[in-house]
Amino acid sequence: MQRIYILVLTKIYNMTRKINKRLKYVMLGICVFCFVMNCILYTAWHTFGLTIGYAELLVTNSLFLILIIVFSVDDMIKPVEWNKTIFIPWILCFILIIISGIHHDIPQAFLFSSFINLMIFPCLYFVWADRKDVETLYIIVCKATLLAFFIYFTYNLILSPLAEDTAYYGIAINPNSNGFIGLAGIISALYLICAERAKWYYILLSGMSMALIYVSLSRASVIAAVLVLLTFIICYYRSKIERKMSFLKTTLVIFSVIAVIFVSLGAYRCFLINITPEINSYITSEMILEVYAEDQDWEDENVLLEKFNKGDDFNELTSGRYQIWKAYVEKLNLLGNERGKMGLYIDSLGRNASSHNNYIEIAYRSGIPAGLLYAFVAVYAAIYAFRFMFSKTRFDYKLSFMPMAVVAFGVLSNLERAMYPLEKVHIFMFFIALIPMFVCNKEKHIAE
Repeated sequence: MQRIYILVLTKIYNMTRKINKRLKYVMLGICVFCFVMNCILYTAWHTFGLTIGYAELLVTNSLFLILIIVFSVDDMIKPVEWNKTIFIPWILCFILIIISGIHHDIPQAFLFSSFINLMIFPCLYFVWADRKDVETLYIIVCKATLLAFFIYFTYNLILSPLAEDTAYYGIAINPNSNGFIGLAGIISALYLICAERAKWYYILLSGMSMALIYVSLSRASVIAAVLVLLTFIICYYRSKIERKMSFLKTTLVIFSVIAVIFVSLGAYRCFLINITPEINSYITSEMILEVYAEDQDWEDENVLLEKFNKGDDFNELTSGRYQIWKAYVEKLNLLGNERGKMGLYIDSLGRNASSHNNYIEIAYRSGIPAGLLYAFVAVYAAIYAFRFMFSKTRFDYKLSFMPMAVVAFGVLSNLERAMYPLEKVHIFMFFIALIPMFVCNKEKHIAE
């Protein structure tokens, strides 16, 4: 694979070597911003009268991903040593998924995305491993994400009111989408506070991100965001030695972040309910899904808290996910199953449903071996992130993006569909967080 990458990337570099390095960074940032905004707008296509489908999203974001690789190449490419512990399971997993498409029909998006994961993402990893400054990519991605998030947040704030006792749709087709967008925002803001300085606008954006998650009533996103915040606190305390900051100053920064978050939670909800004018053509209350409909007997003003407390058993608490997981697991086999666009039909629910779990979903579609390999990659990433956070060696705070993205993905991949890195920003963040793990490099910027 590296021979192919070197051959292609050398030709690319010969064409782009005369481009000013600063201009390359600008073009790289523009491509990342377009990628992120494309993911966000896909959830709001109906509001703007757009007819962008899933196929168009995957194709356009694939092109943006290729351009990101093109503008990432800043020198002649040299071979690197892959970390076989994660590289081999990764390659085998997506080869098995593609082969399963020969045995039985699998959705084209799933097949296309598996090819991107098999060939294109390792190319991105190869380029940035060779550059040895992956923190540069992390900073560019986070800044582009925050810009896109701010535009989306502000548009919702001005034009999309919130019905008082419902989840917040805004201009998105699903309230959970707002939770995912907010999650990408808070990862970006907290990482930039770690990697650069605790600038006031990063702190403010962290509060805005958490506020969007809160009004979306997405429990998975709330859990992920709280764990990301905890990861940030650990990383920021660990970074104080390299930053030459006192314990008091470090604590003040963390306290400021938490204070802004709590103020933002109530302020954003209050603004959307009482101030945002109902002048837009899309009113939240007209598009409520059945799960948030008026026949839901919410007894408390804190709807999110009631969602966490509802139900007397695990199945109710997980909104039927346990029931769905059980039905999927009963159908698992070595070669995979036909799935269709709507997911498995659940007799007890009387409808089709996605598995709401990456590992079960892949095992169901492409066989148990593929699901186990995908799970191995995720577990390896979790262990790697944990060792990075708590190792006794010098702490490289500029890589703190990695454990934040891994923690967020760990939650969402077990509770939601979080398979396609070209579809949602927080999934893309997990995929680029893997870069330090894919190479055997003892240099200071790679955690051992």
